[in-house]
Amino acid sequence: MENMEENPLVKQAFRANKIIAMAMVASLGIYAVIVEVLGGQEKSFPGCAPESAQHLPDIFMIVALIMIVVITKTRNTLLKMSPTDEIETKIRKLTMATVVTFALSEVPAILGLILFLLGGYVKEFYLLLALSALMMGLHFPKADHWAVWFRKS
Repeated sequence: MENMEENPLVKQAFRANKIIAMAMVASLGIYAVIVEVLGGQEKSFPGCAPESAQHLPDIFMIVALIMIVVITKTRNTLLKMSPTDEIETKIRKLTMATVVTFALSEVPAILGLILFLLGGYVKEFYLLLALSALMMGLHFPKADHWAVWFRKS
């Protein structure tokens, strides 16, 4: 059983994971800036192909909700422990879980950006962006969560 607070490798990995997570959260802000520059709330942006994007909002909303299940199942799979896991293996598992979770959490925001660019869907973009932000917030690396996970092993 490893004590996270006492192991410099774990502390370093935790800090690196927080930086990765913060960078991916920052990407959501970049998407919002793109939408606002192109014509967000105040202006009207018709989109590049509004006629072909008519049915996409419903499909993209369903895909975004499915991502919640995909994230949960993927995290559980990535974080499965083995009694023989060394500290480096455990750190790799946590890092992989963080990167994959945040990449999957970003999917709704990307779908929202696509909706905006194709059809000018501003409200849908912000709804999907909020879902991404919520998922990232729920899974943001927290020291107490890491400590509990390490104590389980």
